[in-house]
Amino acid sequence: MRPLALTTLLLSFLLMSHAGAEPPPTAITSDPPKDALHPPRMASLQIISHGEAMNAVFYLAGGAGPHPTVLLLHGSPGNEQNLDLAQAIRRAGWNTLTLHYRGSWGSAGQYSLAHCIEDS
Repeated sequence: MRPLALTTLLLSFLLMSHAGAEPPPTAITSDPPKDALHPPRMASLQIISHGEAMNAVFYLAGGAGPHPTVLLLHGSPGNEQNLDLAQAIRRAGWNTLTLHYRGSWGSAGQYSLAHCIEDS
């Protein structure tokens, strides 16, 4: 099958499979209404794990009142941290904490897969 025909077939399948499906949550595509008194923000911090300081960023949701919090772990250290997900989660009204495990990206200590589990 030619690439163009295969692409057309796949697009048709995707469109049909999503026909009548619910639209994606608005937090994925747009910001919530602005709250001048309680805007969304970010805070950098360090979290101590086994005596070593890990670099972290806390995405704090906008709006008054307490917000649930999710810990967003990016897997093995690398370039991708899924911060687009952190932003979408925050837009949905959740605080999001993301961190660099010990020994990665400027966090103190020795990196290992076992430490990733411990740091979590």
